[in-house]
Amino acid sequence: MSLLPAIGAAQSAADRGVVAPPAGRYRAEAAPVLFFSGNISYAYSDQPPSPAATISVETVTNSGTAGSGPLRLSFWLTSLAYPYSSALGASYVFLDTLAAGASIANVRGLVPFAVPPAGCYTPTLALDEFVDGVWMRRDSADFSRSDDFGNACIASFTAAPARVVPGGASTLAWSTLGSVDSVTIDDGVGTRPANGSASVAPATTITYTLMANHTANDPPPSKSATVVVGPPPPPRHRAVGH
Repeated sequence: MSLLPAIGAAQSAADRGVVAPPAGRYRAEAAPVLFFSGNISYAYSDQPPSPAATISVETVTNSGTAGSGPLRLSFWLTSLAYPYSSALGASYVFLDTLAAGASIANVRGLVPFAVPPAGCYTPTLALDEFVDGVWMRRDSADFSRSDDFGNACIASFTAAPARVVPGGASTLAWSTLGSVDSVTIDDGVGTRPANGSASVAPATTITYTLMANHTANDPPPSKSATVVVGPPPPPRHRAVGH
């Protein structure tokens, strides 16, 4: 397999081509007979009662010498943390057959969306052909930004110690997954690297909120950690038997 230039491998046209391995478009050395080209996109709402997704490609082409079987677009989410798995988020069957040498433009479908378990995912759009009772992948492209469900692209965000005396310091520490390239923490901490730590010395009890930057989500993923400021706990007295 070799990495070929990405075509629209991002969530929006403004991000086209801004990818690097492992995000991008993978194909065998031989050019595929069935493929998509031009801009590709997806959007979804995971809100009940009817989660829905829109998936689209600019052009689908059959460069072969025979008509195709039924064709669909499928949208996949592949987890970035163990246990690794891929979930089919949405699919759109758009054509019974595409004639040899023909193309179809502006393929776009609004379809139900299957919300995956909490996780940080790589989104992939694929072109599939139905052959002998099985959907076979003919072309695909990964998107450059991760999709977050349940704030899971933030692997951890902690404050240690979680309780300090006035004037004392606590260390905020965090780690992230996927395409997150930085984080922003409120209350004066600011924008920091995707993984790291920062020392804080709040004057009063405070809850810090961390937001992960550069995912596909709006609003971005976030998690919180609280530092309690107060007097030290009273000493513990051990009873002495007589």
